[in-house]
Amino acid sequence: MIDGQENERARIARDLHDGLGGLLSGLKIELSGGVALATTENTKVLIRNGLSRIDQAVDELRRISRNMMPEILLHYGLAEALNEYCRSLKRSGVNITCQVFNYQQNLSKNKQVVIYRIAQELVNNAVKYAKSSHILVELRQEQEHLSLTVEDDGIGFDIEQAKKKKSSGLQNIEARAVFLNGTLHIDSSSDAGTSTVLSCPFS
Repeated sequence: MIDGQENERARIARDLHDGLGGLLSGLKIELSGGVALATTENTKVLIRNGLSRIDQAVDELRRISRNMMPEILLHYGLAEALNEYCRSLKRSGVNITCQVFNYQQNLSKNKQVVIYRIAQELVNNAVKYAKSSHILVELRQEQEHLSLTVEDDGIGFDIEQAKKKKSSGLQNIEARAVFLNGTLHIDSSSDAGTSTVLSCPFS
């Protein structure tokens, strides 16, 4: 099921990038030529505003495509993808730190994508709900085991209550941990933040 989800994400990302991205780029080229041909200043302003909106749409399209299937992961691996994900959040104002220790770039691409998805889900939860002032993402390899840690200093949550509610986010994370033959440990308490550690075999 997880393989199928990732294949579908990759297909949608390609369709967005190649299809909609191409249409927007063509539209921008056509409108750009209209600035010089415009007969009034108001028309020029309208065209420039339209070009600006297209640029915003292209940026948003790229952001969505990266979230669907980050090309940087496919080309440069998990460590660089996590670093770039954290850098992009930091540019948007999130106080986040990414640390990578002793990671070797020979984990299968499928597993790299799954670990990346887990990190995404955990960080998104921290940003949306934790009200934290700092988030830490740590990827570490020790011999034949890999660990991913995501910590925040936010308000925490009731783990048992979340399990009873069968939160889709938590279920997705747990399912991905099973796919990796790994274990998931969550430690959270009120006003003490949340620490989540994924451990899995490297092979």
